[in-house]
Amino acid sequence: MTTAQFDAVSLHETGQRAILGAILMPKDPAVHELAVTLVRAEPYHPDMAIAILKLVRTHVQAPIGTAHYYFPTFEQQACATESAGRFANEGFSGVEPRAVARG
Repeated sequence: MTTAQFDAVSLHETGQRAILGAILMPKDPAVHELAVTLVRAEPYHPDMAIAILKLVRTHVQAPIGTAHYYFPTFEQQACATESAGRFANEGFSGVEPRAVARG
């Protein structure tokens, strides 16, 4: 698969077959926070972004009480900001966590 072929099935809603993103965790294992970022050229619908974030939360082994954050990329920022209440209601704050931000 070429780079262009991979981009075509991962970075665009039409024809998307793969989801790109990252899970960010602080260096200090005593700080129970993690953040998820999703990558795509077009914004994810909030329902889809929340479904992906829940899937990640379900499959990442983290201590009970771990705070989960959504770090939207530039392309996701406007939609995430408009739907911040929905993300928060599902347990995903859009506020930058202190430990992940400190590195």
